[in-house]
Formats: sequence, C-alpha cells, structure tokens
Amino acid sequence: MTDVGRRRGVGEHRAEPVWADPQRRRMAAGVMGLLLLTAIVMGGLCGNEFVFWDDRETISNNPRLNPPSWASVGYYWRHGQMGLYVPVTYTVWSGLAAGGQLDAPDPVRGVRLNPWVFHTFNVAVHGVNVLLVFAILRLLVGQGWGAWLGAALFAVHPVQVEPVAWASGTKDLLCGTFSLVAVWQYVLYATRNHEGRVHTTGVAGDGGWGGLPQVAHYLIGLFALVLGELSKPTAMVTPAIVAAIDFWLVGRPVRRVARDAGIWLAAALPLMIVARVVQSVAPEYVVPLWARPLLAGFSVSYYFGKLVAPVRLAFDYGWRPLRLVEHGWFYAAWLAPVAIGVVAWRFRRRWPAVWVGGLVFVAGVAPVLGITQFMYQEFSQVADHYLYLAMLGPAITLAWAVGNAPAAWRGRVVAAAALWLALLGVRAVAQVPVWCDTLSLASHNIAVNPASFGSYNNLGAAYDLQGAALEREGSAAEARACYGRSIDAYRHALDVEPTHQKSWANLAMAYVRRAGVESTRTGQVADLREAARLIEARMSRPGWGTQITPAVLGEIYSRSGDWAEAARWLAEAVVREPGNRDAAERLAAVRAKLPAGTTVPATAPVPGRPAMAPPAGGR
Repeated sequence: MTDVGRRRGVGEHRAEPVWADPQRRRMAAGVMGLLLLTAIVMGGLCGNEFVFWDDRETISNNPRLNPPSWASVGYYWRHGQMGLYVPVTYTVWSGLAAGGQLDAPDPVRGVRLNPWVFHTFNVAVHGVNVLLVFAILRLLVGQGWGAWLGAALFAVHPVQVEPVAWASGTKDLLCGTFSLVAVWQYVLYATRNHEGRVHTTGVAGDGGWGGLPQVAHYLIGLFALVLGELSKPTAMVTPAIVAAIDFWLVGRPVRRVARDAGIWLAAALPLMIVARVVQSVAPEYVVPLWARPLLAGFSVSYYFGKLVAPVRLAFDYGWRPLRLVEHGWFYAAWLAPVAIGVVAWRFRRRWPAVWVGGLVFVAGVAPVLGITQFMYQEFSQVADHYLYLAMLGPAITLAWAVGNAPAAWRGRVVAAAALWLALLGVRAVAQVPVWCDTLSLASHNIAVNPASFGSYNNLGAAYDLQGAALEREGSAAEARACYGRSIDAYRHALDVEPTHQKSWANLAMAYVRRAGVESTRTGQVADLREAARLIEARMSRPGWGTQITPAVLGEIYSRSGDWAEAARWLAEAVVREPGNRDAAERLAAVRAKLPAGTTVPATAPVPGRPAMAPPAGGR
C-alpha cells in the first residue's frame, strides 16, 4: 500500500462521516434549534423603520453615511460621535450603508438608506451571539439540555428585543459579540494547561479547540476585548466577567486569575479613559456623590425585577436620578440586591453558578449603575439595552441549574424551564411590533411612562414628517391636522420638561409649518406670530439656536407681514453672517416695503446656526 493510500485510509478503516457521530448530530441540532428560535422571536424586526431615538443622527440622516466614504470611516476612528467613541460600529454601519442605498428617497422620511438592511443585520448578529453563549455554556456545564436552555434564555428574553430592534443598538450587539468571543476564548485558555490537556475542575472540556496553543486562545480573546471596547465602551467589564468565571467555576488559583484577568484589565484601561473623556454630562444632570451608591442599588433591583417579570417594557422609563431622590422608597431599594447577594455568597460553594451568574449580571451593567455619570441619565437611570451582555449571567445560572438537577427531577426541571422560556418568547414576540416605527414606539412609551418628554417630542416630529408628506401630495386639510397633532405633542413634552430646547424649537417650527397650509390669512398670521413669540422668548437662553437663526425668524416675520420686525432680524442675520446672500437680498426686499427713512437696528447678538432644520427627534 502506498503512503498516500495509508494517509487516505485505503485498505484500512474509513473515517466515519460527520453525521454518523451522535455528538455532532446533537450539536448541529442544538445550533439549528437556537437559530430557528431566534428567527421566530426576533425575525419580525427585520422590516422595521428607523426611529427618532438616535437613528437619525447615527444612521439614517447622518451625512457621513449618505453616502459613506473611506474619509467618513477615517473620521470615526479619529473622533467620537454623540458622546461615544465607537469606530468599529461606525465602520460596520458604513459598510451596511454602502450596500443599503435606496434608488430614491423614502417619500415620507426623506431617507436614502434601507432600514431593513440594518435591522436584518442586527437580528443576524444576535443569532451569532446566541451561539457564542451556547459555546460558552457547553464549556462550563456540558452538552446536555442546560447549555441549550441557557442560550435560549439569552435569545428570547424580552429585554433583548430593545437592542436588537433598535438600529442604533448595533453598538450593543457588536460589543456583545466581541465580549462573548473574549469570554469564550478565555475559558478555553483557562481550562487547558500548557501541555494541551483539559483542566477539568468544574468545567466540561475544551469544546474541540485542542489544536490551538493555549496562549493563542488568550491572545484571540484579548484582541476581541479591544474590538468590543471599540464597538461600545461597555466591553470594559469583560475582565471582571472572566475573572469571576475563572475563579469560581473553572477553579484556578487566585494568583493565576489575577495575573491573566489583570493583563486584560490593563489593556482595557486606555480605552476606558477615552470613553470617559469623550462622554460629557450636562451640569444640570450631575448626581451628588452621596446618592450614587443608592442609584446603583436601585438599578440592580430594577434590572432584577425586569429579569424575573419583564412587563411594561419601555425605551424611556423616566427614572431620572434627580427625580428618584425625591421618593422615600428609593433609599431602601438597595436592600433587595444586597439580601440576594448575601444568600448567593452564603451558598457560593454549593451553588457556584448562582453566585457567578449574579456577579456577571451586575458586572454587565456596572458602567451604567450610576456610580459614574452617563448621558442617558437625562432621560432615565435604567434602560433595557444596557442588559444585553449582562444576560450572560442568568444564562449561566439557568444552564448550571438544569445540568446539576437531581436525576430524578431533571425531566421536570427541563420542562419547567422550557415552559418559562416559552412564556418569555411569547412576551418578546408581543414586544416586537412596538418598534415598527416612531409613532408606535413613542405611543407605547407614553402609555408606559406618561412623563416621557423625549417620546412626546419624537411623536411630534413623526407627525411633522407625516404632515410634510401630505402637504407635498396636496392634502392641505390632512397636513394641517397632522401639524396640529405635532403641536399638541410638543406642548405635552414641555409640560413635562419645560427646559427641553428641542421641543421648544420643534414647537415653534410646527406653527410655521401649519401656517403654510392654513386656509385663511388670519389663521396663517396667528400661527406665524405664535412661532415668532416662542422663538424670541427662548433665543437669549443658553443652549438655544441649534435649529433657528435670526434669518429664519426674519423670514417668519416677513411672512406674517410685520416688515419692521422682519427687517430687524434680517439685519441681524447679515451682521452675524456676512456671506449669507439670501438674507441680504431678503433684507433689501423687506426694506423696500418700509416707509422712506425708516432705521432698522440689528438686535442683540443671539446664538444660531444656518438653516431651518427638520424636526429634531431623539434626545
């Protein structure tokens, strides 16, 4: 027999086909089952629209993605955006934008990017992350039902709908992907010794990765950690997650755990500093130091409640820190997580995965517990998308509980877990339509949290866009009704938060838009004068001027027939913007309508940026 024949097994035994191995068949069935489950629960998100919570700024109306270019990709590697340094996420969005251009802009939203491309990508990434969780759990608890059910919990829990449904939530998903890859590779590294044999204390095996050197797993995981931080800074918690798994589940000595996880922490530190520098918090939302531990206790309690009973889910819960301190129960909210932590610590040797699952859960949300400030506290201390990576903790606990149930009870435990997951899946499916568009999301959020000024603002902006589309179609009466609804929404937002500048600007411009479709001159002038009144009342205040300039105000007065005020503001526009030829020409035309010899003084300087922008949704 030739050497080639021997290498091919000719004349000797033949290698069994892959599908002849029962273990491989079970593995393939488990993978396909998880992907099918994810598609059933989350697949309805693929056809959703962009929403006004950040999507316009990050993706749909982002000039650097319409169209994308290598220069725009380079920009995001050199600069932060909206308080975050996430260049990997923007690089991915640039690639999706390059392949997701529509032939013509959406007639209602004026968007040239296909939202289906971005939403389908999110669903696909979530599916990949579910498989990564499955791989981690198989290493920790073995190949039985435990690992599959734990991964299924990660796949279908209703709090996972938000990051998957939200186009801007890609950053949470990509951060989750790279963080989970890092955890997976670290566990492979920690469960093997230098000779390649599996260190089996408390774990199930190497998952078939025995061909790579031990250090390769460590370095792959470290690289994934860096990519995770460049996708979203939350990945900084990964060293804490792997340390907890390594010490209490893998069982390695504390010295080795400290060395290996410590190197990862040191590597993550520079990007932690970048994240802190890039993200700024408005002074009016700074929380006093004494309240921050209490905020952390409240947040953990709230997240644990949503884990157990995921009802009344909303994008903006409205639990703003400076409002929380006004409630007496806020000062006792920390008792629940502390009590649970004490019990878990007491039984950490008997139930190690309960203790580790809790640590991973808390570590996953540690950056947004309130010990340090973060931007979203303007709206709420808590949000579902912050739980995405943290859900690895409950998955570990469920997988271990099923895998370690007494043999006589295991079937019942599996059935009970499956029933619970089915109920969670049904609840998640019910949450999917909430995210179909801005109107649906804002209306749902207001039903859950009537104090959500951001949702009222977004609702008004959505009505504004509908009104503009109807106006283009020549349906003036219907457009006027839409603008009326937008005015009502903006006024609701200001009733809740009188200082919200976007709502003030949007309200003023909604009156201008409605004036354009008013059927009577009297109604038109009344709307224009109300818009001018609102603008002048706010123009001198800090933070104003992001949408409306003196030139715009001059045009509003001109349309109302108040030539003197129109000339005054147009003169101010010419002083502030010497190159604004439109304002200069308009000023000359208005002056021609004034009595001879009329002096037109400019107003006091006010902040402003050029152009009358579309309604501003989001934050």
